Amino acid sequence: MGAIATDPTNTEPFARLLHAASRHPLIRREITPDMIPEGWDVQRTWAALMRVRGAQGFFTPYLVLTDTHHPECITVPASLQASLARIGSITQHGSRLDTLVGAYQDCRFITQQYIDEILTNLRLDGFPTDHETVRAVLVGEREPLGTAETITHNFHEIMNALGDYEGRVICPALIREMYVRLNAGIPQNVAPIIDPTYPVNNYHDEFGMGANPSLDRLLDVESQLARGELTEAEMHPILLSMLVNCFFWRFSPFPRLNNFMGCIVSRLFLYQHGFPAFRYVPKAWLYTEWARGNVADVIPYRFDEAVAAGDDFDDYTALYDSIMRLMLMSVESMAADLERRDRADHAAIAAIDAVPWLNARQRQILREAIIKPDTTFHIKAHERRFGIANSTSRKDLADLRERGFLTLGYESSVYVYRASPNLRELLLAGTTAGHQAAGRA
Repeated sequence: MGAIATDPTNTEPFARLLHAASRHPLIRREITPDMIPEGWDVQRTWAALMRVRGAQGFFTPYLVLTDTHHPECITVPASLQASLARIGSITQHGSRLDTLVGAYQDCRFITQQYIDEILTNLRLDGFPTDHETVRAVLVGEREPLGTAETITHNFHEIMNALGDYEGRVICPALIREMYVRLNAGIPQNVAPIIDPTYPVNNYHDEFGMGANPSLDRLLDVESQLARGELTEAEMHPILLSMLVNCFFWRFSPFPRLNNFMGCIVSRLFLYQHGFPAFRYVPKAWLYTEWARGNVADVIPYRFDEAVAAGDDFDDYTALYDSIMRLMLMSVESMAADLERRDRADHAAIAAIDAVPWLNARQRQILREAIIKPDTTFHIKAHERRFGIANSTSRKDLADLRERGFLTLGYESSVYVYRASPNLRELLLAGTTAGHQAAGRA
């Protein structure tokens, strides 16, 4: 009777390999000698691991639109599970971040990450501009001028209005509606200027789509994907939202602004699944920074090695794990920034009550100026609001300007007052011109 052959995948070395792969993505170069079964080499061991992953992972649904590309597999090791859980807990409805975002949303909500995301999408879509331009549009310092600024304004308005779409089913008609809203005010003949040197600009070109599906077909498939009809039900919504986003990168269904549309539809998807704060979390910026090699100190994998090309399918586990690590760091940073801002605002509001020469109307103005720095105050509106004489209204606002709390401008033939850029610092320092004037009095 002959000897029974030993299956190398049932050996202790391969068990160590599987254990390591269950904890983090594990790419080919991380296979160590103690993970290789006797008589095997790295290549054969890697091929066996890929077969296991293919049996355990999720497959992306892009083959419904093309039959010229390998399937794509994603497994969910412990590291990816942990990132998804943590990002979800921070951005979910009712979280501390959700509360803070809600408190600041009406005052032209911006964070550095949000500006970076808009700048990246503008460049990817062929309408580059600069940081200060985006910031000025977001905070409402002036009306948008030109295509890039109009896109910025429209995108921001859509993000702030996602709640209006919460009860609507993601379908081709809704996607078209949002595309029209994103393009509002932009002439149809304005074409993007794509920078071919910018990473992932032509990301979809490498996939050899073969047939060119119609726009209706593309949007129908995208809608099914966003409704979770083309993937396993167990896939985490944040992970699925990445596939929704990638659809627009790869297939470019619209004549322009496909990167922005990917952001919009994927964020609406997450809003509807209970993660409203995620609409201000960057995706394209993080992905691009990684592709450009700017996060080598925090991500163990290079962008070019994160996708493992196999004979039967491509493994995207390391890519998604890396993006989620970056996303988690960004979410935590954004939450910390807003906490600091909230503490500073509360301290400044408390300082308002410590200024004895302010009347109740002026205190209310300063409270609003702290929470909503872009709020404008008008003499007539102040007069009507508090039922006071015109002269009293003028004196209230003029005094606040004289003491350095407000600035004076001129818009649409009327004078307008706004918060001084250093209002918080003036209040917290306790040495404002108003304090000094009161002391002299």
